[in-house]
Amino acid sequence: MTLSAFKDRAMRPVSVGFLALACCVAFSISAAHADADEAAIVTTVSDAGSVDSLVVGLPEQFVFNSFAFLILGALVMWMCAGFTMLESGAVRTKNASVICLKNIGLYSIAGLAYYLIGYNLMYTDVVSVIGSFDFLYGPSDAELSLIAGKTEFTGEVVENGFSVMSDWFFQMVFVATTASIVSGAIAERIRLTPFFLFILLLTSFIYPVVGAWTWGEGWLHDMGFCRFNDCARHWWLGRTCRGVGHRAKARQV
Repeated sequence: MTLSAFKDRAMRPVSVGFLALACCVAFSISAAHADADEAAIVTTVSDAGSVDSLVVGLPEQFVFNSFAFLILGALVMWMCAGFTMLESGAVRTKNASVICLKNIGLYSIAGLAYYLIGYNLMYTDVVSVIGSFDFLYGPSDAELSLIAGKTEFTGEVVENGFSVMSDWFFQMVFVATTASIVSGAIAERIRLTPFFLFILLLTSFIYPVVGAWTWGEGWLHDMGFCRFNDCARHWWLGRTCRGVGHRAKARQV
């Protein structure tokens, strides 16, 4: 490998690191939105120097929260692109295409698994450890009725504070990012089929169960456990799975 080629390859993780940092900042901002009070207060300073408070109405809250979930979730999706570039720059050239396939595949699996059962396990009727085993997750009955033209359901939809599926999308991107963390540790060390099977297990069961303990108001939440920036559910779980996979493959080597 020539010196110039080595420099180009070494700089890839650096550029991706800045992208990952930007995504982390976006994640922190989104967490702040999620933990905001039910009534948002907007303060404005008049020309006379006095401070006035303007309570944002429920329709505006619904629009702003749903918009924040979608836009900030889309920003978090770029973390997958960052992980893909980082991994591609760290492996041999012949394996770069496989790395791209792995990251595209894991995002597809994460989205489908979290839609089919993962979200319900994490948030629906959580009893201490785990939620509901109901399949599929979609808009609420009130939202479907409103879409059908029944305006009498407008109040019920707006009072929820955000669109149901926008919340699902926001949660899903973190599920997929957790899976991306695992991918980098076992790059060039595992075949596609067992890797995708593990991602299916992680996104449909492991991650939702751990999430149910905390944000799903399970047993850890009842004990007073609280992480504002969600590190325990997201990075801790991803790094734990990464360490287990790395150790298992190291034993084989």
